[in-house]
Amino acid sequence: MKDRKFKSIVHRVVWLPLMVMVFVEIITIISCCVTFANVESQICDSNYNSLQISQYQLENLISQIDRAYVQFWNKNDIYRFIASYNSDTPPEMYMVKTTKNAIWMEDLEEGHEEIEGVYCYLKNLDMHMYRGASNVDMHNYIESMLENNPGTDAVYSHWKLVDLDGNYYLLNSRKFNDYYGGVWIPVKKLEGRLGLKESFYRGQTFIMDEDGATTLNAKFHNDEKRLRLVDSKMGVRVGILFDRIKTYQAVDTKIYFLLGLAIAGLLCIPFVISWLKQKIAEPIKNIDMAMQLIGEGNVDYRINIPDKASYDEFDRLSERINQTMDEINEISFNLYEAKIKQQKTELRNISQQIRPHFILNALNLIYTYEEDEFPLVKKMVLYLTEYFRYIVNIRREYVELVQEMHHVENYLKIQRERYLDRFFFFVEWESSVEKLLVPPIIIQTFVENCVKYGMNSEGKAQIFVLASLEEEKIKIMIADTGNGFSDEMFELVENYKRTEIHQEGLGVGFENTIERLKILYGDKASLKIRNAVSGGAVVEIYLPIMEEGNV
Repeated sequence: MKDRKFKSIVHRVVWLPLMVMVFVEIITIISCCVTFANVESQICDSNYNSLQISQYQLENLISQIDRAYVQFWNKNDIYRFIASYNSDTPPEMYMVKTTKNAIWMEDLEEGHEEIEGVYCYLKNLDMHMYRGASNVDMHNYIESMLENNPGTDAVYSHWKLVDLDGNYYLLNSRKFNDYYGGVWIPVKKLEGRLGLKESFYRGQTFIMDEDGATTLNAKFHNDEKRLRLVDSKMGVRVGILFDRIKTYQAVDTKIYFLLGLAIAGLLCIPFVISWLKQKIAEPIKNIDMAMQLIGEGNVDYRINIPDKASYDEFDRLSERINQTMDEINEISFNLYEAKIKQQKTELRNISQQIRPHFILNALNLIYTYEEDEFPLVKKMVLYLTEYFRYIVNIRREYVELVQEMHHVENYLKIQRERYLDRFFFFVEWESSVEKLLVPPIIIQTFVENCVKYGMNSEGKAQIFVLASLEEEKIKIMIADTGNGFSDEMFELVENYKRTEIHQEGLGVGFENTIERLKILYGDKASLKIRNAVSGGAVVEIYLPIMEEGNV
């Protein structure tokens, strides 16, 4: 069996039909997309041809108006007579001519039903004339334009779109010497005459003037696939911004139905794969992985059997494998439970050994005070209350490091009241470790040793307790400025670590702490002692990182 190459039957049974299905679905979708593209192209071309007819009609209207003004200036004597007058000329001399000019303006407006109004301004007479429908907003706009752009030829002789309170007008402005004139055409009326609002257009039609202003009420970019403008030499052009949704509405519903089926089939492929994976591939892999893990020694592994109303051959096979492993592991499981209970019992015994030691030290401290030191006794009682509250309320195997550090700090405050100026301590921890979990009273033993043995030759003691992260472990350092550890102490600690046999002269605190670390963490925790270069003993405890919820 080891010399034969393994080939999964899942790939041959499942993936080949799925690949064929995917190929057919993709070909169908591509065909539908090509059909949509062809239909869209045909509709766009048809709409563009219709716009060319509308553009021709618009250019014809503009040409007629242009010719009317050219003929008026070149052939009609009205303009020449009016041009020779000024504001000092008596009205009776030019009223007849201005009246004829007004009649010509009325004829121009009546001759083109698209035109709403005609205007002229006789600069030499400072006279405004309007004919056609009365439009105060347009009159004000024209007068403002003439006032702000006097004699500027660039503003005249062209067509522009004007927006007056949401109503668009196509305004023609022209100038010949001191004669200013033009017409205005409502865009709505012009669109109706040009047929720009017919239902067969698959988008939003619009008009654009020579300056690029447009009646289009949507933002657009120069996208050749959506925006089409008809070429023109007259400046004013018509165009359309195609709406693809409206364009696709013209496609035969059968094509949509076919595309929907193809997309639905393609979307169903992941569900088909998931179903085959769940019903065939995963059960086989689960059984194969279980056999592999059990063969490697993981006899506690069990195959997960889903809770469902019916079961198949894979479920029945998995259930029989689990039953067999349960029977094999029954004796081993009982031994494991017994070992766990023994370790927990040892841990509780060790904790009980630590607490009486703390109580005796505390009572001995109170006993040393004199009767006239009652205020100091009150302060000490307050410290001791916090101290014993922490001791009594410990109900867990782990506490947050910040709680343990506060407890040590409180203990050292008690000692400081006892020794006054001869005692100094420093307790500090990094914010990154304060919520991490440590065994309770794990620091207390070594701090007590510092208080007891850390006095220097001058009878003063300095104690430092620091906690930080180092190489992905919690490092707790307890140091003093005393005489340091003896060579015998180093040997006793190493002997107990190696043999776990009681060492005379080592002390219960060291032994209990080493044993607690062994039970709680195994080989993941360590305790090291050394002497500082400047003098004094140093104890370093390294604990693995543990957080609430991971215990």
